[in-house]
Amino acid sequence: MHVLPGFTIALTFQVTHISEGLAFPSLRADGRIEGSRALHNLVSNSDLLPQSRLLCWLTGGINVHLTHHLFPEVHSSHLPDLARIVEQVAKEYAVPYAKHTRLLGALAAHVRWLHRMSKRPSLRLAEVAS
Repeated sequence: MHVLPGFTIALTFQVTHISEGLAFPSLRADGRIEGSRALHNLVSNSDLLPQSRLLCWLTGGINVHLTHHLFPEVHSSHLPDLARIVEQVAKEYAVPYAKHTRLLGALAAHVRWLHRMSKRPSLRLAEVAS
C-alpha cells in the first residue's frame, strides 16, 4: 500500500528536478544565487503533466512542481490553472518554462540526464561542444 504512492512521489520529484533542459546554477562567491528566486525556480524546476488533475490529486500537487515553488502558499487544487498562467507569462517575458507533457517523455529525459552525468567530465564537455 505504501510502495506505489512512495514510488510515484519519488519519481515525480526526480523528473521535475533532474532532467534534460534544467539548469543547476552555482552559488556566487557570496553564497547567493544569481538573479531572483523566481528566475532560479524557472531554470531549475519543471512541471510534469501540469493539466492532469488526476496526477495532481495523486501526488498532492507535486507534479506541478515549478508552479508550486513559485507559489508555495497556493492550494494544490489551483496549481494546474496557475501553471497555464505561469507558462503564458514566461513566454511573454521570454524566460524559460519547462514542462513535461508526456510521462514517458519525462522519464526518458530523466534517464538521458542520468546517463550524461555518468560520463567523465571531459566526455560531457565534448558533448556540449558538438
